[in-house]
Amino acid sequence: MDGTLLFQLFVNGLSIGAIYILLVFGLQLIIRTTGIVNFAHGEMYVFGAYTFWFTYSVLDLHLGFAVILTVIVMAIISGVVYRAVFHYVQARFKADTPLSDKALMSAMASIGLMMVLSRIIVLYFGTDQKGIPSFLPQVFVFSGIRLPAERLSIILIAVLIAGILSFFFFGTKLGKAMRAVSTDSLASKLMGINSDRIFIASFALGSILAGVAGLLIAPVFALDPAMGTEIIFMAMLVMVFGGINSYKGAVYAGITVGLAESFGYYFIGIISHVLLFVMVMVFLIFRPGGFFGEALE
Repeated sequence: MDGTLLFQLFVNGLSIGAIYILLVFGLQLIIRTTGIVNFAHGEMYVFGAYTFWFTYSVLDLHLGFAVILTVIVMAIISGVVYRAVFHYVQARFKADTPLSDKALMSAMASIGLMMVLSRIIVLYFGTDQKGIPSFLPQVFVFSGIRLPAERLSIILIAVLIAGILSFFFFGTKLGKAMRAVSTDSLASKLMGINSDRIFIASFALGSILAGVAGLLIAPVFALDPAMGTEIIFMAMLVMVFGGINSYKGAVYAGITVGLAESFGYYFIGIISHVLLFVMVMVFLIFRPGGFFGEALE
C-alpha cells in the first residue's frame, strides 16, 4: 500500500463527506427553524440532479444558466411542497410541543411525501439511469497522485457554500431572522418577525442545498430515480452522528463518514456500510447527542 493510493482515497472520502455535509446543513436548517424532519429531503437531492441533467444535457444550456435554473426550480418545488404538506403539519405544532413529537409527526408526513415524489420522478424521467458528460474532465497529477478535478471541485464548492452560509446567517437581516426563529419562534413573532415567511424561506434554502448536492454529484455518478432513498438515510445517520443541533458536528461527522466509506469500501467492500452503521450505533449509545449535539427530549 503506497501513499499515492491512500491520498486518492482520502480525497474521494472528502468529496463524499462534502456531499453529506451539504445535505445535513439543509436538514438541520429545516429542523432547527421549522421543527420538521423531512425524509423527502433525499428526493430534493434527486430533483436537483435530474433538473441539472435536463437543463445541461437535454436543453444544452450553458453550465452557468443550467446551475441557476436548477436552483430556481428547486426553490419553486420546495415552496410548493411546504405549502401543500408541511404548512398544515406545522399548524398542529403547539408552543409546548417537544421537538421529538414534532419530529415524529413531520417524519410520518414526509415519508408519504417521499413516496409520492419518487413516483413523480419515475413518471417524468423514467427508470433508466442517466449520465452527464463531465464538464471538468481534467486530472491533476502531483508526484504520481491523480486528482480528478470533479472531486476537488465538490470539496471546494462545499467549502465556499459553508462560508456563504456563515456570512448569510450572521451578516444578513434574513439570516439573523432565521436564527432568531430557530431559537424561539414565538418570541420572534412577538418581536415583529413574520415566522411564516421565515419557515418557507428556511425550507426552500434547505431544499436548495440538497439540490445543489445532487447537482454536484450528477457528473460523477450515474443518476437513478432510487438514489434518494439511500442518500437520505446516510444523511440522517451523519446528522445524528454529528448532533442534530450542531453545524460543526455535521462537518466532523460528514468527513468521518465520507472517509470511512472511501477507505472501507476499498479494503472490505460493501460490508463497510454495515460496519459503519454498527460503529455509529455504538458511538450513540455512549453519546446519544452525537459529536457536539444534545439528545432529543
